[in-house]
Amino acid sequence: MVKLEMILNLKSNITTIKGKTIKLVDLPSGHCGIPIRNQHTTRRCESTVLLCNNDEALSFEQLEKIHKQFAHPPKHTLLKLFNNSKVEIDDNGENLIEKLYA
Repeated sequence: MVKLEMILNLKSNITTIKGKTIKLVDLPSGHCGIPIRNQHTTRRCESTVLLCNNDEALSFEQLEKIHKQFAHPPKHTLLKLFNNSKVEIDDNGENLIEKLYA
């Protein structure tokens, strides 16, 4: 936040990043966030990711990293995220998700 010269104004629900003012969005969890989608862009990135790997430890580490980067979402939210981003999950991936939320 310091490197971005970020100033939060929670009373007005805005933030200033490197001099640019951005309106914060209210999230269902009660937190506020910065919108990351460029509203002026019509181009959409289409890609498919396969969540699987023969090395279970590496796959679990990658899944755990995604889980942390998205602020420890509940299982149904993580699965919805994967579904919306066209992530294909094989049987091993499903087992890793179960392990993550055990």
